[in-house]
Amino acid sequence: MKLRRPRDMKLLSLLAAILITAALGLDLAGISFRQPKAPGQAFVTVFTKEKTASVSLKAVIHPFSPWQDWLKVHVNGLHGMREHWLLVVQCPAVPAAAHTVRLYPEAGTQLQGAYATVRVLWHAGKSWEGYLRCFPAPASWNSSNGASGFAYATLPGLETDPAMAAAQEAPQLYAERDNSSNRIKELIEVFPECQITSPTATTISPAPTSTASQQPVSTPGRPPPTASQPTVSATSSPSAGALGCAGPQSFGTTPDVYQLPASVVATEVLQNVNLSGYRIDSMFPPGHFGESGQITWQGISSLSPSLLVTNVTTEHKLGVYTFLSGVLFGVCGGAIITLLVEFIDARREDRKKEEKEMGATVAEK
Repeated sequence: MKLRRPRDMKLLSLLAAILITAALGLDLAGISFRQPKAPGQAFVTVFTKEKTASVSLKAVIHPFSPWQDWLKVHVNGLHGMREHWLLVVQCPAVPAAAHTVRLYPEAGTQLQGAYATVRVLWHAGKSWEGYLRCFPAPASWNSSNGASGFAYATLPGLETDPAMAAAQEAPQLYAERDNSSNRIKELIEVFPECQITSPTATTISPAPTSTASQQPVSTPGRPPPTASQPTVSATSSPSAGALGCAGPQSFGTTPDVYQLPASVVATEVLQNVNLSGYRIDSMFPPGHFGESGQITWQGISSLSPSLLVTNVTTEHKLGVYTFLSGVLFGVCGGAIITLLVEFIDARREDRKKEEKEMGATVAEK
């Protein structure tokens, strides 16, 4: 027993060393390779009743207080006329205490069945501004929502959404309103591939020509140049079901139709940017750095900026954690090998001892 007890203590010590070094190594490796959770992507789109309208859309982003992200919208109808328009905001998560509706993209069978939950605001006028309201107030803002800081700020996509990005075409937006509350009940984005028309709609086709000709171009305020007259036939449209599209027929009522405006100026401003201690890995499109700690992006028709940065201090710290986890895994591997060797030696000694005791018993007999 005097010889066995130290050996058992040695084996237990090796086992404890294996468990401790493995646990510490896994913990440090998890910290080193854990990706930070970003708040998610938001999308803001303005649809107008008339396609000829012009829109100016501006988003002001506050990375250290995302609940204060701000939108400014200015809409001008043709010749300065009053315009009816919709503001559609798609948040990464459904915002609390907000009126939301479902937005269905219809672009053939490719996007059939997918939908997004969005906030929609109906307006009739030229200007509006208010909060983006995608992220919670300070009382419920914590690390699980995303790290506070401009490195993890969500830069909303302006005049675009995932369905538009996938289809790479401009849709028509069909909106059904509740007659009692005048609120929007449901939205459907119908892309050109759907070719949705009602079963009783007329089909318009151009007159046949011998060769492909250039389409006439009209000037605002003037009649279009003379062109071959289209032929009109009252025939049934293609079956919507065959194309995998529900379209406006799914409403059961006549919805309002909205378009993407013909002219859009999109601006996005990231406030309170302090790049000290950070390395810019990529920025697209290139932004303009202002004197008051701002980065401004501008685009025509749509804008979806991205800014990827690395905290140099954090990167160095993670490198140290990676090195230490490698050392701990090395010690753990060495302890495992030593434990196996000690265990095999112990079993060999026990076997020899048993054979020796068995031989002594046989000799006595």
